[in-house]
Amino acid sequence: MSSVALLFDGIIAAPKLLDFIPVLDFLTVPLNFMVGILASVWAWLTFYVWFKLHGISFVSPKKILAFPAAFLIKIFPFLGVLPAWTGAVVLIFLITRGEEALAVTLEKTAAVTGAASKMAGAAAKIPGMSKSLKQGIERTSVGAQNVSQLAREKAQQVRSMKEQGQLGDGAAGRGISPNKGSTAVLGRRGV
Repeated sequence: MSSVALLFDGIIAAPKLLDFIPVLDFLTVPLNFMVGILASVWAWLTFYVWFKLHGISFVSPKKILAFPAAFLIKIFPFLGVLPAWTGAVVLIFLITRGEEALAVTLEKTAAVTGAASKMAGAAAKIPGMSKSLKQGIERTSVGAQNVSQLAREKAQQVRSMKEQGQLGDGAAGRGISPNKGSTAVLGRRGV
């Protein structure tokens, strides 16, 4: 996906490089404007459909401005040489991966701290320990249990936000393995 974004950036940037030749201004300004708008509209439609096919939504406030910003950057004469479409695609990919990683991390944190709480609770029952050591282990068990509960609540909150469309519908929301995540979107090697 990022290579296609680079291709669109190159198509738009090629005629814009002619802006640096002052003699050709009468040709390059209308040519750049037309190429910039046509290629940007085509790029926007391409990436919109491509991301939608992979279940990635743009409803999130973090993602909603990525494509319009890239579109506006590409229609201006000198800014059009910047790789705005590539930046927008990479930004949306990173935000989506971050959302997926957050949900997975919270679930793993809940599982690990829950197990630590049980082990600390069992360790506090070992006979022959001093009273202060037992109290410390019991406090650790209660603290781990609280962290586990909070992590479960936050994981549930992330899942419900994802279901309501506030975080997008990335690959994790469609049952794809969290180890693979949305690298399938950008190819095996990622970006």
